[in-house]
Amino acid sequence: MLHAPVQSRARATLGRVLAATEELLRTRAYADVSLSAIASAAGVTTGAIFARFADKDSLLLALDEWLATAITLEADKVLDPAAWAHAPLEASLERLFQATIRIHRQHAGVIRAVGARRDYPPLRDRLNAANRDRGERVRKCVGAAPGQPPRPPSDPAVDLALLMCVSVIRETIVFGGYWPQRLPGTDRALARELARAFAAQISASPAALRRSPRRARRSQATK
Repeated sequence: MLHAPVQSRARATLGRVLAATEELLRTRAYADVSLSAIASAAGVTTGAIFARFADKDSLLLALDEWLATAITLEADKVLDPAAWAHAPLEASLERLFQATIRIHRQHAGVIRAVGARRDYPPLRDRLNAANRDRGERVRKCVGAAPGQPPRPPSDPAVDLALLMCVSVIRETIVFGGYWPQRLPGTDRALARELARAFAAQISASPAALRRSPRRARRSQATK
């Protein structure tokens, strides 16, 4: 976990190191960014970086934790169940995906680097915990929307819909977009289409999702 330094000079140094790392990752792959390049861009010595981080992966973990703070601030604005209870589901989902798209555009380099090192155990564990937390918050908000049943702690319909939409955002924005001719041309239009896709995915009842194809065919045959 990233602990902010107590002294103002140390905090300023850490801020420069994190900012320089993100700036380099905007145009370079994680493997191509060295600690010496980060130190030069931040205006510090390599020793100053090693005094705080054991290696480059430790620095990336700190950068991801810093990004997580920004994501949490955005999430707090759009994942309030009370607000979802007074708005159409698709409108609330569109706001959620607009915020998600904005975060991915602003921090694409960091997200790309994290994806490249997701097998690093501390980073993997932090990502798993963060994704579980956001999934639970989304389920609560969806369940609070008008006309929606309360969602169980693990709802395959919501989980799949969220994974599907975030994967589209990540693939098209972070990794360059391989199907630009088939996707909406603006971020707002993309958020709107993702909201529609999410709503369509969860329109099937949880009970129907739990039924096996064989049981479903048997049920249809007896009608």
